[in-house]
Amino acid sequence: MESTKAVFDKVLISTLIEIRDYIKDPQNVAIFVAKAMKVVNEQCPELHGFEKKDIVLDIVYKLIDTMPIQDEDRQKLLQYVVPILPQLVDIIVAAAKGHIMIKYDDDDVAYSGCCFGTKTKKETDKTINIRATEEDAITIIYDRIRDSIVNKHISVVNVLILVTSAMKIMEEFSAFSGEQKKRIVIIVIQKLFAEIQMTSDDRIAMTILVEMTVSKMIDIIVSAAKGELFTQIKEIINQCFPNGCCPNKA
Repeated sequence: MESTKAVFDKVLISTLIEIRDYIKDPQNVAIFVAKAMKVVNEQCPELHGFEKKDIVLDIVYKLIDTMPIQDEDRQKLLQYVVPILPQLVDIIVAAAKGHIMIKYDDDDVAYSGCCFGTKTKKETDKTINIRATEEDAITIIYDRIRDSIVNKHISVVNVLILVTSAMKIMEEFSAFSGEQKKRIVIIVIQKLFAEIQMTSDDRIAMTILVEMTVSKMIDIIVSAAKGELFTQIKEIINQCFPNGCCPNKA
């Protein structure tokens, strides 16, 4: 059996090969997470889910520490982005297992939610709003998420839940392209950050998160839901990361 260090080094080298075209851009950290998960899935089938998650996160932390970027950008990643990466792994797992509803750009496939609520395909069809403009969608999604926020307060710890919730609601609007949906979600998140009560530190953190990572995180979550990140998606994810974002689910 390989030592822990040998396993780590092997996965690190493979991940570096996978991200060689992305390593110079601090906005690509979500891609690092997805690529590391892919490598761990392929090379470490004997490890338990929590062990795989730990390796993925350690690999990404190492990459952030060594990537050729400005010290200011590295500090932003370490201070504001690193704390949400464990949750990002959980959300990618949930999306890959079909537990987060994401409709594909060009077809009618949808998945049902777990942590973020549940809707069947039939129920989703009933709520699709074909005539809505982008402004309508922004207002509706903003109002629904704002109404759901406890004590009208948000912070870094729940930013990814807000993003994923906005993505799920966005699927009720059938007339928009994938890029339009992503733009609307980001606008809603920015609007929430601007208008909801939070500390000045959280507001700075939220701004940096949107600028540096949210767009790529949305892309990764969608790709995971579409089965594009991993081969033999259901079998591998269920074996490698069995619990995902829901500790009580197999």
